[in-house]
Amino acid sequence: MQIDDSEPPTRAVFESVSRCPNVRLCLETSQPHPCRTIVEYQRRERGVTSYANFQVPEPWVGEIDVATILFVASNPSIGDDDHASGATPDDEIWESHHLAHGGGRRQYILDGIRTVTPDGTPIKAVRYWSGALARARELIPDRPVVPGRDYALTEIVHCKSPHEIGVGEAAKTCADMHMENVMSVAAARVIVAVGAFAHRWFLGSGVPIPEAPIERALGGRPRLIAFTPHFSPSRGGPQQLVKRYSESHLDRLRRACRIE
Repeated sequence: MQIDDSEPPTRAVFESVSRCPNVRLCLETSQPHPCRTIVEYQRRERGVTSYANFQVPEPWVGEIDVATILFVASNPSIGDDDHASGATPDDEIWESHHLAHGGGRRQYILDGIRTVTPDGTPIKAVRYWSGALARARELIPDRPVVPGRDYALTEIVHCKSPHEIGVGEAAKTCADMHMENVMSVAAARVIVAVGAFAHRWFLGSGVPIPEAPIERALGGRPRLIAFTPHFSPSRGGPQQLVKRYSESHLDRLRRACRIE
């Protein structure tokens, strides 16, 4: 997808995802499109009537251009995010995602795991965020992990839905449009592919998860990719990297995460 060269690269990539033209195409026309199922979920199930109150695609959460670890899952789930709709100013969408853990006008995620109200009151812990923090602590065991700076979160499909509704249909289109651009601004040396959908995307359908992390160039940079089940207790076995990789493989991942 064409990126606005007038913006700093990371911000330009962010807005190319958050303002993906396929959303309006699916909301405002009736032509067939691979993204239609996931886009129309918000109209069917959440009463969205126009782009103005549509929760826009989520490019990533955390400072992706700094973090040495990047978690990649299928797609973001959906909550009541009034700070990320079609009518929300670009600055607020950027701040509520890229600076979600702090550094903007207010905090959107507390302690790496909790949503908060505008006045800073904690609301609830999010299971996926808790799982990411736990895995990041395995990869950076020798000091406190800083959410949003040591690790960031992104997805293969950026539109929101529960239970991966519409992800299968939209995956190729979304990844072809956005993945290389997102990876081009990602500083991560280690990528953690979370869940079966992400595993298939990185490895191919039917390919078993290898015993060792794999190497791959993404966004013009070498990456070390590890694999873990989805961060839910009923989906796919042990989540802990220490239970999935040998000590030598873990040591390799940990060395890649160190900031020289």
